[in-house]
Order: sequence, then structure tokens, then C-alpha cells
Amino acid sequence: MPAQPADVTAATPSAVRRVLHVARGALPAVMTATLIPLGIFYAVSAVAGMNFGIIASLAWAYLVLARQLYTTRRASGLLVITAITLSVRCLTWSLHQTPFTYFSVPVGETIGIGTLFLITLAIRRPLLISLARDFAPALGSHMAHVKHRRLVRHLSWVWASVYLGSAATSTMLLLTQNIHWFLLLHQASSWTWVAAGLTVTVVYARRHGNELLQLATTGRDRRISAQTA
Repeated sequence: MPAQPADVTAATPSAVRRVLHVARGALPAVMTATLIPLGIFYAVSAVAGMNFGIIASLAWAYLVLARQLYTTRRASGLLVITAITLSVRCLTWSLHQTPFTYFSVPVGETIGIGTLFLITLAIRRPLLISLARDFAPALGSHMAHVKHRRLVRHLSWVWASVYLGSAATSTMLLLTQNIHWFLLLHQASSWTWVAAGLTVTVVYARRHGNELLQLATTGRDRRISAQTA
């Protein structure tokens, strides 16, 4: 009998374990930056209206950010993104609610996130490292090492380009297409940009930081494993 089926079945549990490892590492950050603010938004909105829901969830984000910076001097990358997106939505309250202004808000948020990759890189507090800590806590400390500075810089530019390119595409669609076509093409273009970013990230990490890729998906440093084997 050929050995291929056994290899496939042996590889599948390993792939599942890697996904579960990343998911477990990311759960606390996802809860703090996404699920809790969302729950606050819906709970307060049901009682006091959408405006107060946004204010309450934004207050949560900034309070937790302040606490993180005060206690550890490190901020969750996901929470920073949540705070930016909620801030952009607050700023749009004063605008006349037309379909254009409504759908331009996500475009503004995307521009803000893309710009944040560049700003945090310039001040030597890369958002990429904060996000790595959210999804695989041990990974961020390794990425912060000076020997990985070039990789972090290049990947930060990759993801800044992904977000800014996605925003530029969405802006063009918003200006040239009706709302129905915009919704369809905007979603497709967003996923295309993200898929391209993930592909470039994995390919580049395999070539220039394979030990980081191993650490992100298994939680083990391949070099340490080799020394202890």
C-alpha cells in the first residue's frame, strides 16, 4: 500500500494543533479588543441608543489601553486598532448621513490602520510586534530582537501597503460604482488585498525568519527543540 494516505492523516492533526495553538494565544486579546467592546456596544445601545453605545465601547478601549500602558508600557495591537476604528466612527457623527459618508467610514478606518503601521514603525514601536504578541505572546519578544529588525520593517511596509492599497481601491469603487456594486466589489477587493498580504508574509517569513514562523504556529523555538532533543 502506498504511504501517502498515512502521511496525510498524520499531517492533519499537526495542522489542527497549530491552528488551535494560535487561537488559544489570541483568545485573550480578541476578547479584550473585540468581543467585550462589541458586547458593551450592544448592551448600552439597547438601553440608551447607538451613540451612547459607541461612546461606551470607545471609553472601554481607551481605559484598557491606558491601563496596559501604565502597567506594562505595552499596548495590545488589536485594541489599538479597535480604538482607532471607534474614534473614526465618533468623528463621523457630525457629518450628514448619506450613503457616501456611511460607506466612507470603513475606508477612513482602513487608511488609519495602514498609516498606523508606518507611524509606529517610525517611532520604533511597530504595530506588527504588538499584533504578534496578541496572537502568539512568545512571538512578539522574539520579533523585537534586533536581528529581526529588518524583517519587522519590511513586513510592516507590506501590511501598510495592504491597508492603504485596499483603501485606495475602495475609494475608487465608492466614487465610480453604485452602492450595490460597491458592496460586492469592496468585499472582494478587501479579501484579495489581505490574501496577497498573507501570502507575501508567509513567503518572506519562510526565507528570512523561519524560526519565527515555527514559533508562531507551534509555540516552540526550533533551535531550542534541536538542542534539547
